Amino acid sequence: MADMSDAPICPSCLHPHYPDVRCHICGHKGKGNSFRLPKFLGSDHRLHFENFNSANSNVSWSESVSRWQALSNLARIIRRDVFVTDLHIPENLEFDEHENFESTRHTIGFLGDAPVCYARWRLAEVSGSTCALLDRICVKQGYRMRGIATSALQHIMQDVMATASGTPLAGLVTNVPVDAQEVRVKLSTHSFTQMGGDATNAFLERGVPHVAYCIALPAAQTNVAVGSAAQPPTGP
Repeated sequence: MADMSDAPICPSCLHPHYPDVRCHICGHKGKGNSFRLPKFLGSDHRLHFENFNSANSNVSWSESVSRWQALSNLARIIRRDVFVTDLHIPENLEFDEHENFESTRHTIGFLGDAPVCYARWRLAEVSGSTCALLDRICVKQGYRMRGIATSALQHIMQDVMATASGTPLAGLVTNVPVDAQEVRVKLSTHSFTQMGGDATNAFLERGVPHVAYCIALPAAQTNVAVGSAAQPPTGP
């Protein structure tokens, strides 16, 4: 590749290169306005996750948008689709004061380039014990029943233990709507235990009756499988 350190700025593509040399950035050559973009290698079609919080506000996602702004905008779209549109939860209840706290960790799951699931967690006191409180977990319609929620739980458990490694945690707690029986059964099959024992311990969250489920976190590990747990804290 020719040395472009002293090359003039091309008036067509605005990148530094000589007119008779193809631009190493966009593939443009000569004085025309046609461009040859670099070969697109395709995106990763596997399920993968991005963790973020408001501490990323100074990290660039593009020239004009921070990583925090880009990912939090995507998260709001997912949550509006699932909670506000599908479940009819008022938007002013869905988005709360925990959104912008640096202590709140957000996670988006991507299938290729498509954002398909979301969850967030933060440290909180539950029954006198410090726990990781997981909430707003959701999978977009059309991507459910594929094991995405289970993969997200496993990823978040790993993120909790990596991020809060210096904090003794009693477990991971998540609140589930009382009438979401399918979700409650699935959590139980993955070793989550309902705190309080029955629906009489329900409480309101965003105007909907919820019950709490908990799973204990192993002390130290690398790959955590949802489904193995010690005894969680008792009581909601």
